[in-house]
Amino acid sequence: FETITRHDILKTIDCLTILLALLPAVMYLLGTRLHSRGAGYLAAGMVMLREYNTILLAPHFMVSSAKMWLSDLPAMLCLLAALTVCVSWFQKPRSVWRVVLTGCLFGLCVTIRSQILALIPFPAFFFLLRKELPGRKKILGALIFLISALIVVAPWFMRSKLLTGDFILDDPGVHSTELARRYSDDVTNQVTRLPDESDAEDARRNEQHMLDVFL
Repeated sequence: FETITRHDILKTIDCLTILLALLPAVMYLLGTRLHSRGAGYLAAGMVMLREYNTILLAPHFMVSSAKMWLSDLPAMLCLLAALTVCVSWFQKPRSVWRVVLTGCLFGLCVTIRSQILALIPFPAFFFLLRKELPGRKKILGALIFLISALIVVAPWFMRSKLLTGDFILDDPGVHSTELARRYSDDVTNQVTRLPDESDAEDARRNEQHMLDVFL
């Protein structure tokens, strides 16, 4: 959005607002797909109240709202869109474009928040449990889903390999540093990287610090 608006902060905020305004709409679609139109309205209303309440809580708790420019809400929007298409795929399991779109959207989710990678196996696993489809169709559908997701994530893996020499999705020290800061016997603990320490070594040291605190 900053590139599109040539770094005009007010126009960038407008673009982000328009994008995140799709959250209630996607929740409505998901609720309608899963149950009924009334469920869709209820789900959409809950999302709107979630944002309103989050902004009210911001001075008191560490929360994520649209005003904070974090990846949480864009990831939530992408994941809801992926789940909506996934439900549509499960309702019409022989549709090739639905399974491809589901895989691509889940892959896009991973590029926004790498933790969503842990959810990737579940749609394929649940599709394999379908009893009304022959085994060959189930295996083929699950493979198409996984390959579609991998195709979307592959450029990121290749770029990280070129830059760091390893296939990683994000800086391994980002999460371990924050966790090590919070899980400490010293409330003023500030986690800093040691001189000549690699990303992997820093992450391992932080993980060991957390284990020591727990023990």
